[in-house]
Amino acid sequence: MDPVVERYVHICRSLKKRFLRKPNITEARDNFYSFGKQLLVSGNKEYAVSCYLSASQCEEQLGNTVGETNALTKAASLFLQLEKDKQMLCISSNEHYLAAGIDCYNKAVNKLVASHKQDLALKLCVELGCLLVDMGHIPDALPHFIKRPL
Repeated sequence: MDPVVERYVHICRSLKKRFLRKPNITEARDNFYSFGKQLLVSGNKEYAVSCYLSASQCEEQLGNTVGETNALTKAASLFLQLEKDKQMLCISSNEHYLAAGIDCYNKAVNKLVASHKQDLALKLCVELGCLLVDMGHIPDALPHFIKRPL
């Protein structure tokens, strides 16, 4: 098995409930963040995204909305970077990375709105809109500039 996948699976297994013991979600979250950073340094964005998405799930279980939205936003920006990389290399794209990035941003916005942090939600909407404009997806960007989180 690929060592990257092996380490990711090892961290995931640490979250399984053991006999009479709760999993240490905080430790797993920290491991996902750490591993994600290592993967980014080594240029492996695809696997790093998985780590940040898993970290966001841990943050959700811990009830840390800000941490969850930060991890979702990091994953979203990595998805959009992967889409940009495909564009720069002139590789045909079915825009899965773009859709996943937008979805992560929208989840983060919804979490912030639900926790009454509309100012941060609005910031994320504008940030996403600007990133989409930079990527040449102006029609996709417009709704994010118009959206007003309530």
